[in-house]
Amino acid sequence: MLSAIFLNDITSNGDKAWISDTVRGAIYEYSKATNEVIELVKHDDLASIKGLLFDTDKLIGGSIGSFTDLNDLGNLVTISLRGEVSVLTENIGKVDGIVKRGNGYLITDFTGKLLSVDTAGNATLLRDLAKEDGLMSTADLEYVESKNLAIIPDLIGSTVLFLEIPE
Repeated sequence: MLSAIFLNDITSNGDKAWISDTVRGAIYEYSKATNEVIELVKHDDLASIKGLLFDTDKLIGGSIGSFTDLNDLGNLVTISLRGEVSVLTENIGKVDGIVKRGNGYLITDFTGKLLSVDTAGNATLLRDLAKEDGLMSTADLEYVESKNLAIIPDLIGSTVLFLEIPE
């Protein structure tokens, strides 16, 4: 029996699914073949993990740092499919949503920022969604690659932003 507390995000490759547990700092793995769920990894670098993305041969995870301290930022990590964790970018923000874009990623920061991150972990602020668009709680997002279109809901508000991203 798993001791999950706060399941948050899910990602899949079609055969397996991975689920983040924000409170426990853990990733669970569900196998379609065995219909079983195991704890893939619990690690200090997964503290407050929210966002999760399957990317070819690994998982990309993002944490928000502290729930109460806006200055305590989270990390972006890679997680091998064997459960090995390494930090890709330290103190990147209050990471929540992660989607693939080209060779890198788009990341939403819960405080209202949209970041582009390359595979080496270098982050660029694309837009301050709080200042420019009034989105104060950007959690997840979707990305339509063929249209360079990010779709970002405001978790607490009632707005969904459709944002074209320059190439």
